Amino acid sequence: EDGLELAKIDKVRIIRNDKREGLVRSRVRGADAAVSSVLTFLDSHVECNERWLEPLLERVREDPSRVVCPVIDVISMDNFQYIGASADLRGGFDWNLIFKWEYLSPSERAVRHNDPTTA
Repeated sequence: EDGLELAKIDKVRIIRNDKREGLVRSRVRGADAAVSSVLTFLDSHVECNERWLEPLLERVREDPSRVVCPVIDVISMDNFQYIGASADLRGGFDWNLIFKWEYLSPSERAVRHNDPTTA
């Protein structure tokens, strides 16, 4: 059954909804059950590179009220080619809640160049 392999990992608890609740309600339920001081959500399509977590945890350690997000690279749906994200972009949503990439202003690029985790 789903989750049996994950359940073998010492720090993993499997929580199932009795009915379809949707992504947000399911994440809220998971957050309510969490016991750690830092909570990370990964979607099923996410593939993490080595050492992706440490810079995020450092920013949270500096300010526990922060919500942090890693740079999101792309894997081509046509040929599975890995495409590294540009440091000159940030993800955002338009007023129709459509995700899009935006170019940073020159001043924002300068800040990110000095410390890519703060811009």
